[in-house]
Amino acid sequence: LEGIWSTCGCEEVVQAGGGMDPAEEQAQELDALAAIFEEEFKLLDAEADEQGAANAARFQISLDDPSSRLRARLVFRYTQRYPEEPPEMSVYVDEGMSEKHRGELLAALRDEATKELGMPMVYALHTFAKEWIAAHTANDAFAAQDASEMTFETRDLEAERRSEASNMKFHGTPVTADTFAAWQAAFEQEALAADASIIANACAADSASSACASDLAAVEARETGRQLFELSKAGVIDDSTAAFWENEAEEALSDDDRGTDYVPQEVLE
Repeated sequence: LEGIWSTCGCEEVVQAGGGMDPAEEQAQELDALAAIFEEEFKLLDAEADEQGAANAARFQISLDDPSSRLRARLVFRYTQRYPEEPPEMSVYVDEGMSEKHRGELLAALRDEATKELGMPMVYALHTFAKEWIAAHTANDAFAAQDASEMTFETRDLEAERRSEASNMKFHGTPVTADTFAAWQAAFEQEALAADASIIANACAADSASSACASDLAAVEARETGRQLFELSKAGVIDDSTAAFWENEAEEALSDDDRGTDYVPQEVLE
């Protein structure tokens, strides 16, 4: 910056103070700031008075610092009497500085400006701001990142808990040989009870029917499919039992064609 400073005549601008017209001082300082900060400097707007002189120029200078993850800028507006009075100042922060520190920096800048009255002070105020930030806000960006990562981690844990709770809805009793045998026994008992109920309802109108009584007794006494399979393997199924189940199978096939509520005609008679 020293080379730019001497080349642009910035030393004369800073040292001039007092004897120059405020508008002329402001114009010279703007030129010097644009040469020093280059892309970090941006002229936002400039109003003109009745004589066409540039007054109340508004501009910004970057305070960005990649090493501390700071993205911020100083915004100044000249007053008509500047530099005999401080410029209007604002601090804008995109990231890397807490709201508390932003307010403290702005207050410190306003206090520092009162010490520089009478000569161009924007460069000095920008330097003061950079030094103040380095001394007071070094951990702001890292604290913000830690808070963000902590929030993200908390959300991940909460989502995981919700997922586990949702999956529990689909978890039943684990299937083992014992639990399957218990389920099968209960299922077969329910099937027998359902068959007996159908026959009993059909016979309700004629409780004296011997056919109803014999059918009901046969249903209550018959073996389950598993029992029949085991008996068949042991060779202990007699001809009458085999004939009974063959007849049951034929009637079941016929019932499929006529509906599940079909009751054999001989039961109804």
